[in-house]
Amino acid sequence: MRTAILLLTLVALSCSLSAQSSVGEFYQKFKKQDEVTNFKLPGWLVWIGTGLVYNSIKDEETRTWLRLARKLGKFRLMQSENSNSITKEDLSNFVNGLRGNNGYDDLIYVRTEDTDLNIMIREGSNGRLKELLVVGSDDGETIFLSAKTRLRMKDINEVLDHYLKELGWKAKAKAKKLPQA
Repeated sequence: MRTAILLLTLVALSCSLSAQSSVGEFYQKFKKQDEVTNFKLPGWLVWIGTGLVYNSIKDEETRTWLRLARKLGKFRLMQSENSNSITKEDLSNFVNGLRGNNGYDDLIYVRTEDTDLNIMIREGSNGRLKELLVVGSDDGETIFLSAKTRLRMKDINEVLDHYLKELGWKAKAKAKKLPQA
């Protein structure tokens, strides 16, 4: 019985480690390529910085962004202007691998002739988003942003609603609950 429990624990641990390391592996693999700029910021620095600035800002929109930024943890940013550094195939394989077994879901996916944008999330057990991932390419330029978060979907919806109103779009009315058969 103990060996079965130990074996299940090891399998669960290895699955969770592989899910966490694939984003990190992608970042580590491409951050040293030619013409790639990368930036990594620890979460504690974001938390302290937003807390220090918050009381000196009077603009309510900026204060809202600072409140959201306080819910961010460590984030990585990588950008490339050369399509040879990070190819579309590399990005496609990476995103498809995350969709499979790593627990990431598409939040927003946009695709045109030469533009791909994936905004993906990984949810935690408590209804919060554990990780936010933005991967995109446009005319040979590539962007990668990975952030640990404590955001809720409600927070993201508020931001989207704000900018949709700013663009003059009206949010759809909440759908009525359909009767169940």
